[in-house]
This record gives sequence, structure tokens and C-alpha cells, in this order.
Amino acid sequence: MKSLFYVRKSLRLKASDYCKTLILDNRSLFKINRKEIITLFFSVLFALGSVLFYLYYALDDLKLMLGTDYPGNRFVQGGGFSLLELQNYLVNWLLPFKDVNFSNNSEVSSYYNFIPLLLLTFVALIRYEKRKYTFYSLYLFMLFQLSWLFVKYPSFIAKISLFSYVQEGRLAHIALGFLSVLLSIWMIGIIIEHKPFSKFEKVCSCIVVAIIYASSLINTPMMSYLGIVLTIVTLIWFLTINYFICNGKFKLFAVVMLPIVITGMLINPISRGTGAIKNLEISKEIINIESRSPGQTWMANNSIYNGQLLVSLGMKVLNGVHFTPDISLWEKVDTQGKYRDIYNRYAHVMVNIVNEETNFVLDNPDVFTLNIHYRDVSKLNVKYLLSNVEIPIEMNIEPIYKDLNSGLLIYQLY
Repeated sequence: MKSLFYVRKSLRLKASDYCKTLILDNRSLFKINRKEIITLFFSVLFALGSVLFYLYYALDDLKLMLGTDYPGNRFVQGGGFSLLELQNYLVNWLLPFKDVNFSNNSEVSSYYNFIPLLLLTFVALIRYEKRKYTFYSLYLFMLFQLSWLFVKYPSFIAKISLFSYVQEGRLAHIALGFLSVLLSIWMIGIIIEHKPFSKFEKVCSCIVVAIIYASSLINTPMMSYLGIVLTIVTLIWFLTINYFICNGKFKLFAVVMLPIVITGMLINPISRGTGAIKNLEISKEIINIESRSPGQTWMANNSIYNGQLLVSLGMKVLNGVHFTPDISLWEKVDTQGKYRDIYNRYAHVMVNIVNEETNFVLDNPDVFTLNIHYRDVSKLNVKYLLSNVEIPIEMNIEPIYKDLNSGLLIYQLY
């Protein structure tokens, strides 16, 4: 016990000595002249003014959002993410050429990184780094983020870390992804400079990485997206990259990474104008109808995307994306407030006209479907319907246009 006491006391002394040395040796850097003070003052003033300006104009919307079931009452404690989905970047290279079949391209795309190899090699590499405290801090923060994805933390930790506001998927693919990129670059630089691994260590590291990559590809929808051939190609490709990293072969690493850089340049090409939307025949007809009968309410039947098409054309639209909930609107068809917890949220709204009792269905935290009885449609003051299917139900409607290219129909309600 006595020896432990001295060890603890010695560690405290070393830490305090380090802090004193750090401050005293760099005290000249802590001097601030008048110009820097003025710059700092106006920078803080500008930042504070920007925040206050935003709050002044957005306060009502923020209050509405905070009072919603989602995201207002959302409280994340971690533990809701799959370890295998952490390697979604393995399919990034194919996204410019083929849309994913299990999610959407935006949700799946993530930062390229080498987390598996980084976890295996960090302890061996940190001894070559002079700024150990900086990289220990970054590494520990990365481990905390990783643990947050798979472990449910107590609520007080969620609050003090502010991670209670962050969905696990967003944390994994954005915050953790970016930090992993920084640490991956550091790792590659250290390996190239010092080449610290023996042949046995390189082989073992690559085998472990191969198991992680293979498990991620085979046991997730990535395999159905890639197919067997492209799954094998992807596995070999990324293993080759890891092998060249372990060997410190920068030129070979750069050559193998080049196709990834090129595919990244091909995604999200620059587009000018709105012709891709407004030049559609269905769009021209919608605009013509609006010019003849302005200010009428439209509704997209059986589609989320068609609601957004109407929004993009400047129509007054019942559904689409509701950034703040329109409680008074939905209460017209839910007079008892039975489904309030479903529509009291930020949501993509889908509407289906049905011959059954009106009901709301929560499809995802940010998506709900209104299955509305055809007689209740008039309660929402809808004048025009845009539908991708014919409406067989007997309603006071008349088909006034059908687009032969898209198959979309426009109905007028009486």
C-alpha cells in the first residue's frame, strides 16, 4: 500500500511538472497584442450576433421542434448500431454507378478509413510519435465513439457528453468517420516513415482485417448490392490497400487508392438550372393547372417523392416533408387525437387513399403514412390529386390528365 501511495504521488508530481514546463517553456506564445485582442473581440461579437440573429427568426420553429415526439423528445443512449455496418465505406466506390438496394446513397456513403488496422496497430505506433498526449486523446475519443455505437450508456453520460442528441448512424458515418480519417492518415505516415512491423505481424494484421471485411460484406445487405463477383473484388482490393499500408509502400498504396479517388470525383456531378424537373410534361401540366386555378391544395397519393415534386414546382401541398408538425391539419381527420404521437414530429409524409377507417402508421422515426378514407379527403380541402396509380374507389373526382411517359395521373376533386 505504501509503495502504491508513492507511485500515485510520483505520477501527480510528474503531471504537474509537465504542465509547468509546458507553460513556462512556451510563455512567449501566450502574449497577446492589441491587434489580436481587437480581432478576437470582433470575432466573438460576430459569432454571438450570428447566433442571436438566427434565434430571433427561428425561435418559434425551434420551440415547435422541441415540443415534438421526434426529434424533440428523442434521447439517444447509444447501443443501437451494428458493428458490421461500420464498414459501409466498402461499397462507396460503386455508388456513382449503381444505386443501393437496401437504403439510399446518402445514408450509406461514409468516409473511407482504416479503423480495423488502426485499432490493431495504434499501441505499436504511438511510441514513434512525439505528440503522444494529442494522439492518445484522439484515440481515446475514437474508442468512446465506437463504444457509444454498441453499448447503451447511462442517461447522465448521454447528457454530459451531448451525445444524447446524436443518432448512432450519424455518429458512425460522420463524426467517427472524420476522426478515423485523421487517425488513419497519421497511422499511414508513421508506418511509411518507420516501417515498424515484421512479416509475421503484417500477415496477422491482414488476416484479422480480412475477417472483419468479409464478415461485414457477407452478413449485411452489401453482398446483395455488390453481388458475388464484386464482393470478392472489393475484398481483395481493400485487403491489398491494407497490405501495402502495413509494408509502408506508399507508391503502391497510392496506385491502388487512385481508382477510389477517381470514383469519388464522379459522384454528385454539378447540375445547373431546374430543367430536369420543370421540363417534364407532367410538371408543365401542373404549372398550367396552377395558373388557371391558383392557390389550391394538392396531394400526392401513394408516393413520398411526388409530394416533393409538387413542392419543387411551387404548389401548396398537403404532404411531402413536414419540418414542423401541422397538428391542426391532421386533427381534422383524427378528432380524438388517437394518433397524435405519430404525426407530432418532423416527418416525410406519405398518403394513401383507402376504403377503410382513416389511420396513421409510423414507418420510421421520420416517416409516417396517412391511410385516409376516401370520404375524409374533402376534410383536408384538397382540390387536386397527383397519383402514380389509378384510384378505383368511388369518389367525387375526375381524371383530368395522364402523363404517358411517367404514368402519373392528375385528378380534380369536386
